Amino acid sequence: MAHFLHFCRESTDATRAFVRDEIVKAGLEVREDEHDRDVLIVEASFELLTLEAEVLRLERPLANADENVSVAKSSGSGLSQFQCQYLMPGSTTQSSSGKFSLRLQCLVWLTMIVVYMSCFIRCINDGRNNEFQGCRCYIAMALMAQFKASELEKFDGGDNPDNFFSPADQTRLTWSILRRISPSLSLEILGHKVRNTDDPFIVACEHAEPPVLICARPLHKSKEFRQDIERSIMVRSFVASREAVNKIRNYFGEEVALYFVWMDFFGKMLLFPALFGIAYYTLRPSDASVVEDPFMPIFSAFMALWSILYLVSWRCHCSQFALFWNTYDYRRNEEPNRAFEGITRISPVTDKEEVYFPDYQRALRYLFSFAVTVVMIGLAVIAMTISLNLNGYVTDKNSPIYIAYLASFAAPGGLFAADSPYYGWVIPAMGHTVAIGTLNHIYSSVAVKCTDYENHKTVQQWKNSIIGKRVIFEALNCFIAPLYITFYQMDVVALRRVMIRLFWCDEFRRLATEAGLPFLAGKVKLFSVSKSNKGTKLQIKKVERLEDITLEDYEQFADYLEMVIQFGYVTLFAAALPLASLVSIIFIMVETRSDIWRLLHAYKRPPVRRACDIGVWYYVMLFMVVLSMLTNSFIAFVSSNQMDYWLPSYRDNDVGSMVLAFGAEHVLLVVALLAQAYFPKHYVWVKAVIDRRAYKKRVEREEAVLDAATKAGINIDLRRQSELVQ
Repeated sequence: MAHFLHFCRESTDATRAFVRDEIVKAGLEVREDEHDRDVLIVEASFELLTLEAEVLRLERPLANADENVSVAKSSGSGLSQFQCQYLMPGSTTQSSSGKFSLRLQCLVWLTMIVVYMSCFIRCINDGRNNEFQGCRCYIAMALMAQFKASELEKFDGGDNPDNFFSPADQTRLTWSILRRISPSLSLEILGHKVRNTDDPFIVACEHAEPPVLICARPLHKSKEFRQDIERSIMVRSFVASREAVNKIRNYFGEEVALYFVWMDFFGKMLLFPALFGIAYYTLRPSDASVVEDPFMPIFSAFMALWSILYLVSWRCHCSQFALFWNTYDYRRNEEPNRAFEGITRISPVTDKEEVYFPDYQRALRYLFSFAVTVVMIGLAVIAMTISLNLNGYVTDKNSPIYIAYLASFAAPGGLFAADSPYYGWVIPAMGHTVAIGTLNHIYSSVAVKCTDYENHKTVQQWKNSIIGKRVIFEALNCFIAPLYITFYQMDVVALRRVMIRLFWCDEFRRLATEAGLPFLAGKVKLFSVSKSNKGTKLQIKKVERLEDITLEDYEQFADYLEMVIQFGYVTLFAAALPLASLVSIIFIMVETRSDIWRLLHAYKRPPVRRACDIGVWYYVMLFMVVLSMLTNSFIAFVSSNQMDYWLPSYRDNDVGSMVLAFGAEHVLLVVALLAQAYFPKHYVWVKAVIDRRAYKKRVEREEAVLDAATKAGINIDLRRQSELVQ
């Protein structure tokens, strides 16, 4: 898989020749791009890739894997077609979902979810069927083996070098070779200052002063190849077909693929609250208002239990993909932050020189970031105040945010009144959505500068800090108006109106900014370059290459954040928006297709990264679940009269209602904590496979130690040694 190295225009010919020579010494094939002398194309031969795969201890499916799967399926072992397919990393079985009508697919998916949930509970609770579980474990272990270049013929596809490694594996192996280059000459001799001498050569070239490289990224494959991936996810499947997930993983790697697996799981799990919401609207009394509806607390309680089940179910669902993709024990290395600065001292641990930054100084910088964030939240409060007044939601003249002049526009007969024949009320709703997007965009840049100022030592610490800032700010920015109405104004009717307008405006805003704008920007850029090059065939190829090089970098954070906000719409104010789940399913289907299109055509191809889960985003959703228990309990007991039917004695008892609200919230919180603590993180068969693999590796290490000791004439008892250690 080809990578491109984009040189800075200021780089001298001597520096470029030096970089090229070092790459050639590593065994890589290098050529200068015929359309742009600033671009160097780097590729690795199949023989070099096999050697690197052996160094990295890459696991590959064996040549007889198909026979093992067929035997397992025909023998009734319980290994489902889903599991057999995902156990094969290169499997691209054609999906037949496109042959069915949409109505039939919905019926099939509903049936599959019921079967899935029953199997899910059975797999967790039934650990006694050893034959059933043992067969799964045997098949799962028999399919994969550690790769050895000398035993190439034993592995599936060994006779086809062109397709033996997936594009993602090729990218990862080539990048690993590039990172292991040890230059024979320092860049400083050529006039480039290197911040960290321990950095890999390519990384040092990117971060040198002045920089040698603008960037080093994998190249996209041909448009025909990418369109094939796009078609596989554009078929009439529910969210993402199995074929599509395999193709995404084989092209982008596990980190990107897990995002789409999570989207797929989220969309399918939303069917439960969607059906419950439809049933609620169908069966509720026609004269029941949202303020006094006695059935709404039942829906809120269901949503609380659903959100808990969703999180713990995702852990199990994710664990099987981590097993199938052999990333279940993957732990990301702590990559140092190259912008980290401090004083040089002797480490008390290693007795070597290290860069040290005192914790108290970082704490002071945290306070500065907090102050900046508070100022930005103040701007969000101002935007909320203007919006609520223009929409006519602030009717209490004693309210701290009431502005008579702005509220007059929403009075009957006013420009933005609800009875306006020109739908003037749409303008402040759209304006609030635009203000939210604008403030989010501004704060994204502010958060980066604040996080850089905090001077984090590792990249992961930097990422966690910026995720925390942006999640808190953007969630508050989006939900601050509903929170104000819920806890201060306590007007459920106004809350529902605000949520409906915010929800729909935000959904269409996301579609426009994430799909429409990148598409138009790409077309404009392509048109301008094509026009300047007069459309010759040679120049058209140059335009396609320029697309790869000049595209924006992919930021997965934004995609996760959008979906977490979507999760907030569904859970935080479920009592005010029961059909949010149904609408979210439709928009998730559109979002999935929009995201894959942008990844394939609107962004540079991202580096291939391994992953075993969705990381910190799981805990962000857990926080939202806990917060939703408070908001929905408060709506049911305090902000409305929904509980008067069930508890009439507390109708006029404000203190009692408050106590009941916090009591219900605490009960749900205990249930969530118990589920997180005691609900299994793996399916029974997944845990059995993981434990068996760990046992097999331990036995192999012990046998290796015994063989080495025997050859050295040393007599040791490993069992006795392990007992002493225990």
